[in-house]
Amino acid sequence: MPLRGEEMQEHEFFRSQNVLVSQTRFVTFGQTYAMSGVTSVKASSVSPSRTGPLVVGGIGVLCLFAGSAGALIFGAILLAIAALIWVGQKPEYFVSLSVASGEVRALKSKDPQFIGDVIQALNECIIARG
Repeated sequence: MPLRGEEMQEHEFFRSQNVLVSQTRFVTFGQTYAMSGVTSVKASSVSPSRTGPLVVGGIGVLCLFAGSAGALIFGAILLAIAALIWVGQKPEYFVSLSVASGEVRALKSKDPQFIGDVIQALNECIIARG
């Protein structure tokens, strides 16, 4: 039991980019979750929608077959734009927590390594809690 005026040192498992995982709490961009209420954690991901680049590319292909020089150039530009959009899209990765009220996506990032590090820290915290 700490003496008056002394605080118990809270063990931190992870701290980076506005995210903290400690023995008692998981803080992510202003939202705090009590670790005592977290029963499990998992990583998940969502692939980006490819509808936009497919539509732009489809219009570009139609322009290529239009026959005129202006349509050919416009079609090539649209195909290049579609390719850039496609390559630039990255999946989103999530930290999902199982809590009493169900499952909640607590954190998202386009960096899978960052999400993996947070998941590892949360699992270490749950194991240490016992």
